[in-house]
Amino acid sequence: MNVTFSHEDDWFRIKLAGEIDLYNVYTIKDQVKEKLKESPSNLSVDVSEINYLDSSGIGMLVELKRMVEETGKIYRLRNIPPNILQLFKAINLDKILKDNIE
Repeated sequence: MNVTFSHEDDWFRIKLAGEIDLYNVYTIKDQVKEKLKESPSNLSVDVSEINYLDSSGIGMLVELKRMVEETGKIYRLRNIPPNILQLFKAINLDKILKDNIE
């Protein structure tokens, strides 16, 4: 798992790579929460390099959406690989996140 953070204008950007699962999802979530506390911003999550995502990873993406939108900011998921998008469609998450997917 690799996480890259950057901040540009009013956007906090995260790029996730590798496997996102129960073993690392809390570390990622805690890092993101801390960054957003420092500077509430819109959040863009690039998932183009995720090769595995389990239910805890899916839960994290939904929780980040909730956290960001509660502050009145914008949440975007970007560059979703076909295998992850297929998973989202299988569990109807694509419908829940339809306004958040780029």
